[in-house]
Amino acid sequence: MFSIVSRDERWSLGSPDILHDRRLTHGEATLLGSEIVATDAVDRELLDLSEQEMSAARSTVVGGQARLEARIVATARRTPASVITESVITLSAGALSVVTSPAHADADRERLLRIAAREIDQSAHAHGIPMIWKNGSASVLLHEAAGHPAEHGHAAIRWPGWLSVRDEPSFEFDDAGRPVKAVDLLRGDRPAAMRRSSFADVPLPRLSNVVVRHDGAPFEAPATHLDILLIAGGRYDPLTATVSIFVAAADLVEDGVARGVRPFVIRESRERIASAIRGARGEPERYPGVICSTEGQEIFVGSHAPEILVVF
Repeated sequence: MFSIVSRDERWSLGSPDILHDRRLTHGEATLLGSEIVATDAVDRELLDLSEQEMSAARSTVVGGQARLEARIVATARRTPASVITESVITLSAGALSVVTSPAHADADRERLLRIAAREIDQSAHAHGIPMIWKNGSASVLLHEAAGHPAEHGHAAIRWPGWLSVRDEPSFEFDDAGRPVKAVDLLRGDRPAAMRRSSFADVPLPRLSNVVVRHDGAPFEAPATHLDILLIAGGRYDPLTATVSIFVAAADLVEDGVARGVRPFVIRESRERIASAIRGARGEPERYPGVICSTEGQEIFVGSHAPEILVVF
């Protein structure tokens, strides 16, 4: 049996803070042969745990002075093997947003405000200029180009030999109560974790925590390049094997001077992306947020990557 309680709040932050919406959902699902029987029954322990999660998450964002929009989703779920709690906070400034947690909310708020304050006076496109994917943002590119093809069971393609992309779940048991393990996404291994966003959803093999690493592929930043700072979203088309990345914030850097550029879209085949990756440097950095939507199920996916050099 699988049970879940989810609390969802939407706020306008500032002075004063305004609560716009508050929702509580709960239910349980039982697998009976080939059927799933779902009801809206409430697990009282999960109800209390979700309130504790929400209270802690709310305290990290409400009461500040920054004018931002916030969505807080706090969940507690029970699987046949364990009880898991989670808080996901989305902070938005206009068209820019980060997805964070109580532990990282302060740092990610400051990052968002810093990026949002940049002056935008340039246009850019994806071809002909080197791109350095910073702030862990390359994890989004590889989430789409390697992670989703693996979810769909697509055949592996050739990637740089120094590159590693793995799904490394941060929990021991998935939503079906099964033990999970890390898998190699570049080899085409399907994610080991079965995940679901609610009691009414079917558990599917989904990404949990994408970690990008490198082994001996340093690079020097070209004098003229784009720094990729924040991604608005990504998409993988399983029929055409095409990846789309919506770049929300980037800087054009020329001889050490950075100027903000307008949002733009990268749309390439995964083979073209693999051949465009030229180097990497530094340790994997946590990217502030990926909410992955598959079959209508929105699930938070951890994301980590070093700086990656890409040239289309």
